[in-house]
Amino acid sequence: PQPTARAARSLWWADGSGVAPTAGIALLDQGTSGTDPALTGLLCAQALRQSDPVIAASIEATRGNARPGGRVAIVHGLEDGLVPIGFSSRPYASAAAAQGHAVRLYEVPHAQHFDAFLGIPALTATQVPLLPYVYQAADHAWRAIVEGTGLPDSQRVVNRVASPVTVESLGGIR
Repeated sequence: PQPTARAARSLWWADGSGVAPTAGIALLDQGTSGTDPALTGLLCAQALRQSDPVIAASIEATRGNARPGGRVAIVHGLEDGLVPIGFSSRPYASAAAAQGHAVRLYEVPHAQHFDAFLGIPALTATQVPLLPYVYQAADHAWRAIVEGTGLPDSQRVVNRVASPVTVESLGGIR
């Protein structure tokens, strides 16, 4: 453990893109021995969840149950290593559709989880921003609500990596 330099702390917020500023930070129980100093805290959180009905009910209320209300549009980058599509959006959309719910899944090639990571040169050369597709899906959802149109079918968006990024290279949800 060591103090963090001011310059590094300022980057926590600049690079966060909605993620808590955790770069290089770990909460450890210094009174614990063994190979996993975080285990004691995790076990304590688990015990609290199991013993407190309010906490348990709150967690259950946020659990994905594949029973959405209304129309749902999910936009997911295919190169998302933080929340892989095969463990989240695809099974959710499939389970909801099997129950007759109107869920649309828009899979975006060459996109990952946070556009803020695109400032990293290696990613800029191989990735496209995800946010334009989120805006497109929101526009489609707005039209569906206001004009009564349907959402576009689930699809894998056609796009390509380009520098600079252009409207043409991004393609879109059709």
